[in-house]
Amino acid sequence: MEQDGELRTRERAYAIWQAEGCPEGRDMAHWLAAEAELVATLPSTLPSKSRRVVRKAKSAAAGIATVASARRRRPSPAAAADHA
Repeated sequence: MEQDGELRTRERAYAIWQAEGCPEGRDMAHWLAAEAELVATLPSTLPSKSRRVVRKAKSAAAGIATVASARRRRPSPAAAADHA
């Protein structure tokens, strides 16, 4: 059963990666986003501990996406030297 969930997460993370244009270095963000999406489809009758885990996963995915986005906007040292 656990392997089935991992396979679905892997397939969804791959789809997210493809939808974003196959960027490098965002594998963890894609994995966490996929997990959060799949867990969100589970019934709301989950125990409260499981709901906390889901909230933490969503928060972590959002945080990783924010950091990755900030890194993409930051110019590289070589580009910064060219503009100086």
